[in-house]
Amino acid sequence: MTRSGPWRARRSPSSGTSVTRGWPAPTCTRSPRWEHRSGWQDPRPAPAWIRGFDGWPGVHVADRLEDAVADADAVMTLRIQLEREAGGGVPSIREYTTRWGLDARRLALASPGAPLLHPGPTNEGVEITAELAASERSLIATQVVNGVATRMAVLALLRG
Repeated sequence: MTRSGPWRARRSPSSGTSVTRGWPAPTCTRSPRWEHRSGWQDPRPAPAWIRGFDGWPGVHVADRLEDAVADADAVMTLRIQLEREAGGGVPSIREYTTRWGLDARRLALASPGAPLLHPGPTNEGVEITAELAASERSLIATQVVNGVATRMAVLALLRG
């Protein structure tokens, strides 16, 4: 199951579907290849200090979150891994949240009804507000449940 599984259950992505994802950590740079093959347009807002996917086919890196979210059919953010970023890179949590945190004002720039995705766990108030995480547009709970089930299945297969 992909990270966008809960949304795919509602709507099959077609060529030209725009899914905005913010990547706060360069450890996630595996997924775009699948998404590119499936026809997704993939704008990624990212501060310069975490870029690692410039030049990938089908990936547009935006310098501002607002530019990437505008007219998106779905918006996915990922958890900034505070424990990994403690050694540098993040100027401050306040600055990160101000520039890159998803809030109602920014989500309003997306297509009407665009679902909100996040694989969990969230740092509410940092990369996403608590209100958005609990909103009707949020598929976070479904995505987390699916992620746990997928991990359990993989572990069962590995155990034999």
